[in-house]
Amino acid sequence: MLQSRDALQAAFFTATAIGGSLLNGITLVLLAHLMSVVAFGSYSFAQTFLQIGGMLFEFGLFLPVARLATKEVSARREIIGAALALYVPVAVGFALAVFGSSLLVDSVFSVHAGLALRVSAGFAVVYPFTTIAVFLCQGADRLHLYSASVPVGSGLLAIVLGVLIALGAHLSPPVALVIASGSMLLGYLPVAILIRPVFRNLRTHMRSFVEQARTYGFGVYVGRVLAIGTYQMDILMLGGFADAKTVGLYVLAGAIASTIATPSVGLGNALFGRMVTSNEIPRRWLLSSCAISVVGVTATWALTGPFLAVLFPRSYADASAYVIPLAIAAALRGPTSVFNSFLSAQGRGRELRNAASVLTVSNLVLNLGLIPPFGATGAAWASAVALFANLVAHVHYYKRSRTSALA
Repeated sequence: MLQSRDALQAAFFTATAIGGSLLNGITLVLLAHLMSVVAFGSYSFAQTFLQIGGMLFEFGLFLPVARLATKEVSARREIIGAALALYVPVAVGFALAVFGSSLLVDSVFSVHAGLALRVSAGFAVVYPFTTIAVFLCQGADRLHLYSASVPVGSGLLAIVLGVLIALGAHLSPPVALVIASGSMLLGYLPVAILIRPVFRNLRTHMRSFVEQARTYGFGVYVGRVLAIGTYQMDILMLGGFADAKTVGLYVLAGAIASTIATPSVGLGNALFGRMVTSNEIPRRWLLSSCAISVVGVTATWALTGPFLAVLFPRSYADASAYVIPLAIAAALRGPTSVFNSFLSAQGRGRELRNAASVLTVSNLVLNLGLIPPFGATGAAWASAVALFANLVAHVHYYKRSRTSALA
């Protein structure tokens, strides 16, 4: 197990993701000293808005890239090149959509993020690529390139913020978002170069992407949008029902808890190529994912208080109230991501869409019921319960897919 390529890629993904998470933690600490809680909340809301929007602009066209490149090794570099060419109009369209939505966002939400979105619209082209880059690297069998891009971008951001602190500067949400988006862009740019695309037979391969998207890609896309978008729906809803300070504390708590799922997400990504032709998930991987989740919740419970007390200003201490339910939610997301990767590799668009619908409906109902009376605490527990329902749905559809494959 430890000598397999899958395990090595999963280990490297996890190591770099943990390194990226540590760097993200450093940037959170630096931002907390450069911004007030209210300004940090506006910045976090705008960044979440871009992350959800970037995911929407994948349109189901790029998951087929990973499956086609895995199966058609001889044409792999051409397929990657066609995907990058197709990304150009997607990126331009997203930048225009961000600018247009920035004119309306302040009238809908109580968190003032419109100016930050307008100023950073040009740099926002990187946000759809954060989703697409995974598919490109999976198809090229070079997941390590994607893994390395995350800490590079986070490291650049940490360096810039460290310099600003040394200069005694203070950041506004628009400037912070431009710096963060620019750092991400520089982190992901080497990926597009090092996967060695070949820009040949573009029309043929693009036509294949569209055909595959109609067959299963759009269904997987809808499922992924519902699932991942729902993970962050609570932040947008808090932006409507609460204030910027609450959003900032909630986002900080979520960032602390989110690292629990990182090893399992890396495992699912590393196993994608094998799962295309496999009928089941190795039992040892599922057990490992569950064990990691249990250890992660325990460690988060023990370390959050000292972490916040030592590294953050006192005004951020209330974030600890939301960490435990969000840690439980992240722990449930860990094994779920392994099942999700299997269903994606198998092209089970309908099953992924149905499982994501369970998550979306349960999270929406729970958020609407719990956020108005309980605020961010209600949002945190709503996420935990909804992700449990999502895990149950994934297990159900995984068993069904195995039964149909053996029939």
